[in-house]
Amino acid sequence: MTQPSRPSIALPRQLPLTRRLYPDGPLVVDYANEGGGTRKTTGIVNTAVSLGSQGLKVGIADCDQTMAASTYLGYGVTNRKYYPQRTELAYSRLAQMPNIYGILTGECDLKEAMVPARTRVVPVTRGEQGELLDDERWDSDECFEAIPNVSLILGSRDMAIASEDIRNAGRPGSRSKAGLHWLRKSIEALPSGTLDVLLIDSRGTFDTLELTELGASDYVVGCVKPDTKDDDTLHGLKALISTAQEQFEFSGGAADLRYILFNGYVKNRGKFYMEMYEELKAFYGDMLLPYVSENVQVAESVKAQEPVHYWMQGQDPLIVEQFDAIGRVIERDLRLAA
Repeated sequence: MTQPSRPSIALPRQLPLTRRLYPDGPLVVDYANEGGGTRKTTGIVNTAVSLGSQGLKVGIADCDQTMAASTYLGYGVTNRKYYPQRTELAYSRLAQMPNIYGILTGECDLKEAMVPARTRVVPVTRGEQGELLDDERWDSDECFEAIPNVSLILGSRDMAIASEDIRNAGRPGSRSKAGLHWLRKSIEALPSGTLDVLLIDSRGTFDTLELTELGASDYVVGCVKPDTKDDDTLHGLKALISTAQEQFEFSGGAADLRYILFNGYVKNRGKFYMEMYEELKAFYGDMLLPYVSENVQVAESVKAQEPVHYWMQGQDPLIVEQFDAIGRVIERDLRLAA
């Protein structure tokens, strides 16, 4: 018997788009929260794949020194504790490639740091005797295929010192020359038509680097999972955005908080989760994006380096549909900005 199809996921009412920094360039969206572990990376990567599947040209700027987005998209190693030699080799090689830190230091431009986002097609396995195979065979180009229309601005471990470099721009010892406007200038320099949307994966903190990301973005998606701490840091994010707007008051301003992404909603795990979602809905109204359900297969997809659109083929498509709904909201904003 054929199962009835699920109703389509409702989108929030469209809000006016009050900021568009790059009329001939991409819509720039910063996924942020002052706290870590709010699932910014899984939200960004899977929403980008959704947008790419609709034919939009999407970029992901990996600004976190953990390089989580880069690893998820085929540039890095998961389960690193088991692969010390492979990990060292892989990250030494990646450090030599044009990357986000090179944009900051002026060694490359944004387009030069773009690589195709990838999904793994050759899974990491063990040897015939069950032994770990700690070498680079799992990281060759043949182990991956490109994800259509999605590019990655490769991350760098050196982003750990980016805030200091920006604060000391032009001074002896600093590798940065552009200061607070490094990211905005690099986006402005993109050739027209390179990207339709650029999603920024911020660190789970707030320092000078994050200030520059807000100054370069059109709006912010605040990310939260069902945890009171995350909700509180989300509230703190609004104050930090105000600081950025003051900093850039005479140079184009800074992004504002436009949406909230609630990632990890579970209906059958006690009323705390439902009450928190209802509180967010009542407080933020149409700023609240369609939620993403808690699902262990999202974590599995990260470990496997296969975004959910690939990892969950042949399985319940609910998670894919939820990320697709978020993608439709951003696509709608892009049309509004045109």
